[in-house]
Amino acid sequence: MTRGLDPIRTAVVHPVDTPSLLGAVEAARAKLITAVLVGPEHKIRAAAAQAGLDLAPFEIIPTEHSSTSGRHGPRRQGRSADEGALHTDELMRAVVDNSFGLRTARRRSLC
Repeated sequence: MTRGLDPIRTAVVHPVDTPSLLGAVEAARAKLITAVLVGPEHKIRAAAAQAGLDLAPFEIIPTEHSSTSGRHGPRRQGRSADEGALHTDELMRAVVDNSFGLRTARRRSLC
């Protein structure tokens, strides 16, 4: 269904474990998203090494820990965010915060 559509620039927030990082990489390879990895860089790189993934094609925005990842990911990267290895409340707190400018009249969903 997405063939012919441009990938969506997506902040992948706190992808510090193999499943969340692999999901982001596979979505980017399928041209569904342009993944921007947001989180502690050393943990992201460790997960990549464990999974044998090359992160050269990806932008990484380093943060200190999951709560800063949740705050900086959506705000800095646009209107799309994907949850990595952090609690949903840490990501959604940033999404619904009016000061980040992400709220619109449209309904938000975490799918």
